[in-house]
Amino acid sequence: MEPTHKPLDVNAQIQAMSDQINRLRMMGNLGQSFGGLRDMYEVLGYKRNVGADDYFGVYRRQDIASRIIRAFPQATWRGNPIISDGPEKTDTSFQRDVNKLDKKLSLWSYCERADRLASIGRYGLLILGVNDGAKMSEPLVNASELHWLKAIKEQNGEISTWNQDPSSQNFGKPVLYNVTFGSSENQSSFSVTQQVHASRVIHIAEFLEEDEVYGVPRLESVFNRLQDLEKVIGGSGEMFWLGARNGLKFIADKEASFSDDERSRLEQMAEDYQHSLRRTLTGKGLSIDSIGTDVASPAAHVDALLDLIAGAVGIPKRILVGSEAGQLASSQDETNWISRIEERRMNFAEPTIIRQLLNRLVSLGVIAAPSTPEYGIDWNHDDGLSEVDRATVGNLRAQSLAAYSNSIGASLVVPETEFREKWLGLEPVPEGGFDEELPELDETDEEPLSANQLHIVKNVEHIHEHREPKAQPMTEFERELLSKL
Repeated sequence: MEPTHKPLDVNAQIQAMSDQINRLRMMGNLGQSFGGLRDMYEVLGYKRNVGADDYFGVYRRQDIASRIIRAFPQATWRGNPIISDGPEKTDTSFQRDVNKLDKKLSLWSYCERADRLASIGRYGLLILGVNDGAKMSEPLVNASELHWLKAIKEQNGEISTWNQDPSSQNFGKPVLYNVTFGSSENQSSFSVTQQVHASRVIHIAEFLEEDEVYGVPRLESVFNRLQDLEKVIGGSGEMFWLGARNGLKFIADKEASFSDDERSRLEQMAEDYQHSLRRTLTGKGLSIDSIGTDVASPAAHVDALLDLIAGAVGIPKRILVGSEAGQLASSQDETNWISRIEERRMNFAEPTIIRQLLNRLVSLGVIAAPSTPEYGIDWNHDDGLSEVDRATVGNLRAQSLAAYSNSIGASLVVPETEFREKWLGLEPVPEGGFDEELPELDETDEEPLSANQLHIVKNVEHIHEHREPKAQPMTEFERELLSKL
């Protein structure tokens, strides 16, 4: 049976019509110039009213569009978040429950999927399937177990009812969604539509502007450029297809005459030649010349479009197209990209998805409450560097460390703790320092220390001798020096 959506209530219909009218009015002015005498959108074939179905279509079929949609969610969730609890970040019931839930349902994988679907349209949904025994359309009050999660795109999660009470903390937010579960694209698969209460939904929207519901689709600002890219690439393919083989020009002698059968035979030979069914042409009373072709390279046009697209979506071009060729600033691109992902994790993924999800599960009773509302969210940082890049970074850090330790009085300008954390990127020194004593050199060691190793030990001993008070234990900075042995 074909699933059907329940009708929207009257207020929702009015709101939807008003939004549509405003959107159409705004879109109708796009591309207009010279008082409406010139319509660039009509001339260039751009679509004015672009919706979620259009964005989803290019995401599925257009290579660069798919890359744009996938790049941010994949990079954001590549290093799964690590949930910590309390000042000592000890192993608490809250942490254990979150880890068990992740192992059971692949929690962060569903977050990535919902994040990806949300960036295609104006929002996406993460539906919670719990054991409360109530209908999906009823408010979710409490539960003891999370059975399943579903990531839903905008088209399959229509808002049917809004909260219109100004005194409510959820004023202007959805109350009910019409959600299609299953595949809406493959009619032979499971598909059913139900009303789902907002308390069972994690609403995910990025690039919010006037409200807390509708974000801006990631492809909206580059949709025209993606069309241009299709024209250039598709046109180049057609141009090559038509121009790769020279055309043929048949020139008949002045005295030549052809019967209808001879004319048909010549036409058939030309067709067979064009479709590679034969490689020779024969005839009387005519000569055959080839027509030259000119196939232009699309490289410059494609490159210019990719520059505009990469700049608009905030993905370095080298990362967008996955190529290192000719990119002298690849390290800078990588650094900028990593910084952008870190910013997105902090400003979007953590408050909009992770905390919203975990706080909801805590309030329902599915997982234990944390010891503090400000529980920590750390990430398994994947810097994306190759082994060669990591070796280069390690070498530079070692050189900085050697230069710092060999400069008497350097710690007076830059304290050891500051140098350790900012220049070497190491963890802060724990309170109380470290208890390890300086190691003694074993003169009977079968493998004597190298000149470089002896130089490091002497630097450590020099720092240790001139530190006050003398009995102060060895610092982590000194331990770092000795770790280079």
